[in-house]
Amino acid sequence: MGAVRRRPGQVGLIDPYLLRFRNNLAADEANMVSVATVCSVPVDHVKLPVRDLKASRMFYEAALAPFGYRLVYDGETSLGFGVGDGGDEDEPFALERREAQGMPSHIAFTAASIEQVDAFHTAALSAGGEENGAPGERPYGGYYYAAFVLDPDGHNIEAVYHGER
Repeated sequence: MGAVRRRPGQVGLIDPYLLRFRNNLAADEANMVSVATVCSVPVDHVKLPVRDLKASRMFYEAALAPFGYRLVYDGETSLGFGVGDGGDEDEPFALERREAQGMPSHIAFTAASIEQVDAFHTAALSAGGEENGAPGERPYGGYYYAAFVLDPDGHNIEAVYHGER
């Protein structure tokens, strides 16, 4: 893996979940664009509230596949997605069934390429997501290529590529 380039003062971490998966990727390599991700925010995990686990499972299994994520935990009231075997450290993205919904959330997944953003968008729409911004460059400062899709509960799910850093 090459050196990680950072802006002055930026903290950068290589996502250990994706790095571990990348090292074991041989069988799935033809199906993945890239799963190595550099992140600058040390978020350990995220859990979104959802009303319908079945609809959310279908959506997220497809939408997160371009990032190497798969369903690693399937419980009665929650689902977990990651790249490991479902252990304590392998579920960075989870969904929990709740009757009352709050305000929709916005989650952005860092993509390793434009192709990965495009693959996310295509997969998410084919799994029932609602268009919320086709893939393309955005005027958000610096290089910002992104796509946005609303999940079955109205959460705004984004894939973003910031270019080579």
